[in-house]
Amino acid sequence: MNTRWIDRIIYGGALRQIAVLIVLTASLILISSIAVCWGSEYQMTPEEKAAERNGQQPDDDSWTTSLWSVYNNFVDPGNQANVNREDRLWAIAVSLLGSVVLGGLLISTISNIMERRVEECRNGLVHYKLSGHIVIIGADAMLACLVRQLCKKKDNRTLLIQTSKDVSEARLSLFAKLTKEEERRIVWIHAARNSKEELERLYIANAKEVFILGDSGELDDVEYYHDSMNVDCLNLIGKICQEKERKTPLRCNVLFEYQSTFSVFQFTDIDDDIKRHIDFCPFNFYETWAQKIFVGNKCTGRDITYLPLDYEPIDYHSEKHVHLVVVGMSRMGVALAVEAAHIAHYPNFIRNKKKKTRITFIDCNARKEMEHFKQAYANLFDVSYSSFIDPRTGIKEQETPNNKYTHLGTDFIDIDWQFVQGEIESPGVRRLLTEWSEEPDSLMTLAICLNLTHHSISSAIYLPHCIYEKEIPVLVQQRITSAIVEKLFRHSSHDKEKQSKTRYRNLRPFGMLDDCLDLQIADDLCAKRVNVVYKEGKEFLATLPPQETIDEWWRELKTVKRWSNIYYANSIPTKLRSVGYKTNEKKLTEEQVALLAEVEHNRWNIEELLLGYRPVYQNEQEAIRRNPKLKEVKRNNEYVHVDIRPYRELDAETQKYDIILTRHLPLIMKGSRESEEA
Repeated sequence: MNTRWIDRIIYGGALRQIAVLIVLTASLILISSIAVCWGSEYQMTPEEKAAERNGQQPDDDSWTTSLWSVYNNFVDPGNQANVNREDRLWAIAVSLLGSVVLGGLLISTISNIMERRVEECRNGLVHYKLSGHIVIIGADAMLACLVRQLCKKKDNRTLLIQTSKDVSEARLSLFAKLTKEEERRIVWIHAARNSKEELERLYIANAKEVFILGDSGELDDVEYYHDSMNVDCLNLIGKICQEKERKTPLRCNVLFEYQSTFSVFQFTDIDDDIKRHIDFCPFNFYETWAQKIFVGNKCTGRDITYLPLDYEPIDYHSEKHVHLVVVGMSRMGVALAVEAAHIAHYPNFIRNKKKKTRITFIDCNARKEMEHFKQAYANLFDVSYSSFIDPRTGIKEQETPNNKYTHLGTDFIDIDWQFVQGEIESPGVRRLLTEWSEEPDSLMTLAICLNLTHHSISSAIYLPHCIYEKEIPVLVQQRITSAIVEKLFRHSSHDKEKQSKTRYRNLRPFGMLDDCLDLQIADDLCAKRVNVVYKEGKEFLATLPPQETIDEWWRELKTVKRWSNIYYANSIPTKLRSVGYKTNEKKLTEEQVALLAEVEHNRWNIEELLLGYRPVYQNEQEAIRRNPKLKEVKRNNEYVHVDIRPYRELDAETQKYDIILTRHLPLIMKGSRESEEA
């Protein structure tokens, strides 16, 4: 017998179960009443039958009376005491039937409904109609840090977390790190982020903001498909917002695991048909950590501070230079080096071309990793000096800029690159570390970026003694927890005197999975104000436009222009330190403006080269001089920029942009601070 239809009723929704129970009860009462009426005809006395044949009606309606009697006995078996002796057999049958249906099926149905509701809530299968909420897609390791930051905001918005993982396990893991107040704001939904139907159930078109993190552990036998699924999810959200005709673009923060994928979306816009409805904000775990260290100089969820690369300010007359040594060309190591290349630009290079920032990689596979790195940033290395050292074999190789760019004049790139083959524990590498630490004009920072936590810790505590004696900052990558390294540099969190004498006081942990995204950095407050100044293009702005206008102008920008403004904003603290600017000063002097404008162009050259632009060849330069309209064509279609050259070779109109932007640095910083305080 096919019982599938019964199973569908049992496992169906609550309304279906209740409807079936009501229909069943009514049917049984009706059938029982008919049976009682039919059976009552055989219990009539001869006088009653004769009266019925003569057309005389009984005193009451036998059908109504039977129906009422059946109902009373069906819902209340206690009514049998008042039943006539001749009707007791019927009463017993109806009462037993009522006990089974109402006493058994009704209670079990209600219990089943409640149990299923609890189970559905526990497993994230209940969907609520929400509006103005924040959607977090994916239970990534950084989820707790993100939720804590969102809960600090005073808007009290509901946080809807969607995951394809087991909701019960994800909830227990997250709630162990949150307070009761934070837990109350969270709604869990179990769904796949690459399903349009399930995304629609999140009422995502009504959301305030979306964070697409993805679930950790998305690995099959062939590849890691995290980034591809996040892009699919973004496209589906865009289509949903388009179909729902959302007017205000929905801010979508999308996490990219691989730097190659992230780099593509730094200069590639999303499809035009969904761009009107989506404010696309890509971010990368490793680049975000690099910004936290070198720009924000602090950890988000832990009481840890970091020194900037120029922990001694480098002004025009300084003899110092920054030297960042990265141990391990891992994804984190490369991200730190690239971020340093964006911000480590100083005025003394203008006076002395030898005062360059030096970025050194140390890796046991440095040769292979160097080739991969140079391939990724080929345009940068075409105009930069780099070297390769193998202490074990004594090999030293030097690469100079490509001769295709000799027409650009003298060396104008203020960063040199160095690649060292070997393990950090090898004698040759230790000897190099000692030599670098003893350079009198070097501001050295050592970043140990090994993927295995215990390798990073052992490498950090067994460094040459001069690293500790000179208090050179040592960054130690940690994956899950920073407890060990924190214990090393904090001898006693309450005893400042003992803490200052700790041998490992220069160690700082970084790179923890649960402490990545910084919402203050993600808001791009400074970068938006940079865009305002660039857009207005006036000699001086006394005030900034309203925030709504600033946000609207920001949404109009192409992705590559956004990142240009972000990198500019990240460099502002370094610039201001180099001229001794104080936060209470209203403006920069014209001498400071002229100096920092040239520093900015040196930084911009690196930024454009890292983003994939290249300088012009000599024949292209001549063609642009004859036809200035080719400048825009080359830049937009071929990623060739004529302004990648020494600052002194720019025309006055082009230099004006750097001067105007520099003149507004105090206003940009003041506006950002006011927004953060608000």
